[in-house]
Amino acid sequence: MKVAEVLFDAADANAIEEVNLAYENVKEVDGLDVSKEGTEAWEAAMKRYDERIDRVETRITARLRDQLGTAKNANEMFRIFSRFNALFVRPHIRGAIREYQTQLIQRVKDDIESLHDKFKVQYPQSQACKMSHVRDLPPVSGSIIWAKQIDRQLTAYMKRVEDVLGKGWENHVEGQKLKQDGDSFRMKLNTQEIFDDWARKVQQRNLGVCGRIFTIESTRVRGRTGNVLKLKAESTGACLPRVDPR
Repeated sequence: MKVAEVLFDAADANAIEEVNLAYENVKEVDGLDVSKEGTEAWEAAMKRYDERIDRVETRITARLRDQLGTAKNANEMFRIFSRFNALFVRPHIRGAIREYQTQLIQRVKDDIESLHDKFKVQYPQSQACKMSHVRDLPPVSGSIIWAKQIDRQLTAYMKRVEDVLGKGWENHVEGQKLKQDGDSFRMKLNTQEIFDDWARKVQQRNLGVCGRIFTIESTRVRGRTGNVLKLKAESTGACLPRVDPR
């Protein structure tokens, strides 16, 4: 058991010692001795092992429930779960925190649903699009960045599922459904099609520079002698196309 990572104070040193002693009790018995005496010795060793481990699990469970009960918000509860989740393979510990698991898994579902709603708005109608205009980001670049940001947020939410359910969460009843939903959502966030469409349009365009790029304008200013010269850049797409994204 990985108890050293979750037990810290001096009193908990006894719990770590209990685990070590439990292992020593079993290690000293010849597991290959199938005689009557050997079988009895093995069963007695396993009984002592289970008794010691039960005491340790009871202590860990009490600490875990105490921390979860005093957590100020869901984020703090997720952090607690991430520290203890290596021990969730133990039925005693897993059963003790089931109510908290249900609560946090529902929180993850709600967060993913909110992310779905954000995606359904689509980039052109999103706040991110407005900010991209302010920052002079081309539409294609902004759309890809927006989708990647949602994808990273989805990854963070799926990591929370692992924090709550532990390793192998994909095989959990709740985990299987979340895995399917997450994979389906991630396929919609694939930006390769957006990039390929942009690349195809760029290749179809004539990107050669024709005509003058700069022209000089001579303007007469009232009240002044002579003309004022201005350098003007040719901005038509036919002469100097802008490649998007940059």
